[in-house]
Amino acid sequence: MGKLDWQLDEDRALRDAASVVLKEDLALLRDKLSPNELANRLGHRAEESGGEVVEKASRFIHENKGGVLAGVAAAGGLAALFLFPNPVRSAIARRMPIRGKSQEPERSQSRFPEEATDIEREGKS
Repeated sequence: MGKLDWQLDEDRALRDAASVVLKEDLALLRDKLSPNELANRLGHRAEESGGEVVEKASRFIHENKGGVLAGVAAAGGLAALFLFPNPVRSAIARRMPIRGKSQEPERSQSRFPEEATDIEREGKS
């Protein structure tokens, strides 16, 4: 066996060894990048960061109780105003009369003027 044949055999052995290592690395990479594995990683990271967020939030609330309560009250008021705008406006209007107007509540007017006059007549008699 000549020097070239010996070098060729050595190169083939190195190529085959590199091919085996490459195939093993690809198989490992496929396992690591499988959808289930990625979902597990993301879930684990979200769990860790979620715990940190809860810990920081509880510490902040404990240190700033007054400000947090004011913020919660403001958010609740805005939510009530958004969800129930007419009852909130009428309650505010009852509490804060407009200048120049009497504080008596207005009579609800009927859709039918005849009925309203009949009711008024009955009330006066």
